[in-house]
Amino acid sequence: MILFFMFGVIIPVAVGITIVATDCSDANRTEELDQAARVTGTTKAKKPPFIIWHYSGYRDKPESVEIALSSGLITHVNIQGALHRKDRYYKKNANILKTIQIAKNYGAKIIWSRWLWPGYTVEDSNAKDLFDVNFYIKEIEALREEAKTFGADFTGLDTEPYARSPMVAYKDNRITLKPEDRQSLKLLIKQVVNSVGTVDFIYPAGWFGNTMPCDIIAELGIFRVSEMTFYANYKRIKHIKVPYEIFGAYVNTTRENKNYPKLPYFTIAEIFDNSQLWSDKKGLFIYPLENKAELIAKDLVKYSRKLSFAKLSEEDSNNPNRE
Repeated sequence: MILFFMFGVIIPVAVGITIVATDCSDANRTEELDQAARVTGTTKAKKPPFIIWHYSGYRDKPESVEIALSSGLITHVNIQGALHRKDRYYKKNANILKTIQIAKNYGAKIIWSRWLWPGYTVEDSNAKDLFDVNFYIKEIEALREEAKTFGADFTGLDTEPYARSPMVAYKDNRITLKPEDRQSLKLLIKQVVNSVGTVDFIYPAGWFGNTMPCDIIAELGIFRVSEMTFYANYKRIKHIKVPYEIFGAYVNTTRENKNYPKLPYFTIAEIFDNSQLWSDKKGLFIYPLENKAELIAKDLVKYSRKLSFAKLSEEDSNNPNRE
């Protein structure tokens, strides 16, 4: 394991490269996506991984984002704009507006994301929307328009169905997809991309089994965020076959998961100390456990201080003039 520098803080990454990351807050979107890291030795150039902090606009406090950003480790904030656009209007949510400003003040990149499927305002929703090309086109266009209004850097979609969405029927196997249905959906998604392009980030990258076809819908995004990696079950992670660009981690202040003991949570220290899990990906997506975002953000600050101390100690030991 070696270290790379992020905003003056060193972060452990897997052996093989030394990445020197820079503050790209003034870089434009294309430069950020295409920027290559400086690499020592003969290893091919590798882009610096994103470190994304997830903010739930209907649950978390803005202060949790400010604490996380103060660590110097976070490059992007994924602001989930209070459910689906039909469920809640973000301009009526003071916490979301405050979080947007906090992210801008710190120079972090903003990912504006929404639920793809309405979860509460479902009067006009139908399970057949899964195969409605115009539904996807309208949602992507609406998402981009919202993101544009406050200058977000990227767009994102959460394609898992929640609450009263008719799409939940696919997730819990009340409606099953035949192979020909999946093939039809693949062709439809290609049609959507050809028509309006993609969003930047999409999650989840896939689903266990073929119930909710998130793996197909994920083709609507450039960066697919894995939720199959959420838990610190290393054997399970090793056998994931669904492709993804961003490693998702469900983070708590402790590993213990009382409801599902075989699916322990990641802690901040564990996910960074085991960066070999995600250092070869495009980035890390930190999803704080519900109602614990502020405590987890404080753990992130503590960890960054530990890394800063390690850097100072290394510099001191390498100084030939030290007493």
